[in-house]
Amino acid sequence: MTAPTPGTTVAKKTKKELLTDTFRTEWAPEIEGFASHSFTAERVLSALLVAAVHNPTLFSCTKSSLQLAIMKCARWRLDIGDGVHLIPFKKNVAAKGEPASYVMVCEAVPDYRGLVALAQRQRIVRTIEAYPVYEGDDFDYQLGLHAYLKHRPCAEAARKKLRGAYIVILLPGGIERFHYLPVEDIDRRRANSKSWSPKQGFAQCPPWYAMKTVIRDWLNRQPKSGALAEAVAVDDAEVVEVDPETGEVKTAIESTAGFTALPPGPNGQGHAKPGVRQPPEETFLPLEEQTEADLDLDRRLAAEDALAEEEGRA
Repeated sequence: MTAPTPGTTVAKKTKKELLTDTFRTEWAPEIEGFASHSFTAERVLSALLVAAVHNPTLFSCTKSSLQLAIMKCARWRLDIGDGVHLIPFKKNVAAKGEPASYVMVCEAVPDYRGLVALAQRQRIVRTIEAYPVYEGDDFDYQLGLHAYLKHRPCAEAARKKLRGAYIVILLPGGIERFHYLPVEDIDRRRANSKSWSPKQGFAQCPPWYAMKTVIRDWLNRQPKSGALAEAVAVDDAEVVEVDPETGEVKTAIESTAGFTALPPGPNGQGHAKPGVRQPPEETFLPLEEQTEADLDLDRRLAAEDALAEEEGRA
């Protein structure tokens, strides 16, 4: 390698360039093991960069946690941002009794569309359709030998409180089933959430939360393995901040509940040995070290995204 000429300025790589280099040199070979003719490592990289532009905190996540999250997305063959989301959150890695020490880690969290896609892939279902039920809807159902479900939604302006949610499942043999949960049962599960319980200020259950709870509840009753079993086990309600109306993942909230185990520290417990200062795990540069060139690229990509969105609406 030729040494730079004295007096010249060496261009500093942006976070996106560092992430791209790491992905292609270190992670892509492993991702190719899960790849198909359409789901390629480059496709994963493209979705990863779009997610990082919209949520720059991903650049501050530890490389090991980000790699593990991306590997999960590749294993599940779900596109980042459409079926699965990369959620950064703070994790306390201090030993018990020591002052809190937080690092930013990343977790792959499937949404209910991703869970449905995985269930279809394992041929558990052909389709799953989810619907919320409101007070004011004409709704009735019955279980047993003569089971039925009837639902005639009222006009949106006439909707009142959420009453529950249900899914209609079309099984591989063409048989239709349904699964309904009243809002009381959904709220009983929601009470254990650190993000969406009434204690956190959410008196009313969001419709997307109700639909996902019904899907997860039904899938938990089915025999499953592999990617679907792993995805269902992820409890995103503890770390995700989601738009209450649409269910769209917006940001992450601080949480000390670790969903991704960090690499073991010197004492083998996943954190630094008490009283010994450990070097921080490598990330893709802290946000405060973002270069002006990086900011310019962020602005340009954001402008391109906005233009593409406008053209899509036109």
